[in-house]
Amino acid sequence: MPGSPGWVELLTRAPQQAVSFCTTVSGWSVDPSRRYPRWGVGGADFGGMVTMDEKLPHEMPTVEGTVLMEPVSHSEGPRIAVLRDPQGATFGVYRAAGER
Repeated sequence: MPGSPGWVELLTRAPQQAVSFCTTVSGWSVDPSRRYPRWGVGGADFGGMVTMDEKLPHEMPTVEGTVLMEPVSHSEGPRIAVLRDPQGATFGVYRAAGER
């Protein structure tokens, strides 16, 4: 579908923390393959994770974001937060009322 993401790639030096964060915050599943863990939703993979090890220069920054708006729960409504990635893209995360 035009305009929709095709594949999401995460490079990190902290893979265990990334798995914990993404599965808790987004509800994504993770195939724990040691070689190349893959992210999924509803049984469909949409991305993967690469551990930044000694093969990548230490000067290469990790993909860490900034919290622009701390998570807020609205009465009888969604829980939302606003984040920014290292390249400056701003995006929101949303959890509907009643979702875990």
